[in-house]
Amino acid sequence: MKRFITVLLFIALSNFAFESYAQKYGDSPEDSINCLNNNSLYQEFYQQKNYKDAYRPWAQSLENCPKYHINQYIRGAVILKQLYVAAETDEDRARYLNELMELYDKRTEAFGDEANNIARKAKDLSDFSPEETERIFNLYSEAAEKGGNDLSDQYKPLYLRATFDHLLAIKAN
Repeated sequence: MKRFITVLLFIALSNFAFESYAQKYGDSPEDSINCLNNNSLYQEFYQQKNYKDAYRPWAQSLENCPKYHINQYIRGAVILKQLYVAAETDEDRARYLNELMELYDKRTEAFGDEANNIARKAKDLSDFSPEETERIFNLYSEAAEKGGNDLSDQYKPLYLRATFDHLLAIKAN
């Protein structure tokens, strides 16, 4: 009888612990379970550099639990950049680039650091769409204005370069 009570107590505590852990991410226990499952799944594909298969579970994980971990955003940027490079059509490239830009906004909502996320947008835009000199310049300007001394040093020379590129584009027109 004592063993039976111990087993029952263990089961009850396990269920309580699972339910409280399951409620940790997302709006419901189902969201939390989906978050953990999708997070695990996308990380496996990500580690294998299989970005195409990592995309869907990553996106679902981000949707179900946007504040799970900052690595969702860091790895998500890698996934989207790799999909952009591998895209076969201009429409797919535009879609992945837009999603990448939106990812930085979501990252700001979840974890703050607005200035550096704006600068990340500008850097990625300059990598994938360098002809958009005005937009790149405006993003770096906004990042510098909002970040001040808190803007990461890695973006400061890129801002300077974007300024020169923008001025050259103005002069060319």
